Amino acid sequence: MAGLDRSVTEYLRENVWITASGMLDRALLRHALAVTSVDRLLFSTDHPFQAPTADEVRAFPDDAARRAFASGNARRLFGLGDPA
Repeated sequence: MAGLDRSVTEYLRENVWITASGMLDRALLRHALAVTSVDRLLFSTDHPFQAPTADEVRAFPDDAARRAFASGNARRLFGLGDPA
């Protein structure tokens, strides 16, 4: 788009967050990670909550990514700081 300082993709990557809405799925996680980075993913739930299986949780690239998804990204987004 004319007149923008950066590309639309850059604006989206810096201003859009993706949630799992309580439905964590390996294929959807892979797709989300293909279009953004783990620091833009948030854990969320809807009722009725479906607990992720151990296999779904292991789908994250590493422990740091799991921690970021589980709470770290939300703490950063909402300015909540680190847990005591």
